[in-house]
Amino acid sequence: MYTVMDLFCGIGGFSYGFKLASKFNIVLGVDSWDVALNTFQKNNQGTETEKERIEFIDDSFWTMYTNRVDVILAGPPCQGFSMSGKRDISDKRNNLVTELIRVVSLVKPKIVVVENVVGLLSMKTPRGKYVKEEIKNMFNKIGYKVDYKILTASDYGAPQQRKRVIFIASQMDNIRFPEPTHGEGLEKVITVGDAIR
Repeated sequence: MYTVMDLFCGIGGFSYGFKLASKFNIVLGVDSWDVALNTFQKNNQGTETEKERIEFIDDSFWTMYTNRVDVILAGPPCQGFSMSGKRDISDKRNNLVTELIRVVSLVKPKIVVVENVVGLLSMKTPRGKYVKEEIKNMFNKIGYKVDYKILTASDYGAPQQRKRVIFIASQMDNIRFPEPTHGEGLEKVITVGDAIR
C-alpha cells in the first residue's frame, strides 16, 4: 500500500479516486473548511485530519510526515485562475501553490499530483511569468521532475465534460498520464442521462 496525504482535501473526492485503485491508504486530510472536513472524516474513518489553512501550519507539523508519505494530492483553490472569475493576478489564493511546494519540500513524497482549472495555464504572476512555468521551476528546484496535461473527465468514464489541468511531479523519471478509456474507438462515453438511468 502507498500512503497518501490530501491537501485542500475538501470532502475527499480526489483521495476517494485513489482509494478506488485499492493500492493507496489515505493517512492525512488537510482543509480549513470544517463542514467539508467533517464529511472527509466520515468518508475516511481512522484517517488523521488537520483543520487549518496550510500557510498557517508550522514546518514542524509537516516534518512529522517526512519520508512517511508516498503521494501528496492537492487541489489548491482555483477561484483566482478560473475563467469564470476575476482572474486577479494579485489574488492571495494564487500563492497557495507556493505553500504547497513548501509542504512537498518538507514531506518529500515520491509523487505529487496537483489538479486545477485549465485557466491556470494562461495566468501570469504579478512579475509577468506564467504560473505554469513557475510551478515547474519550483518543483525542479526541490528535486522533482514535472509535467502537466489537460484531462477531460468523460474520457475516463465520468458523466461530465469537466476539463482539468493535472500536474504530476515525481522524484523518478517515468511521468505518464493515463490513457483515455472512453471515446471514439473505446468504451462509449457516459452521459448524465446514462448515469441517472
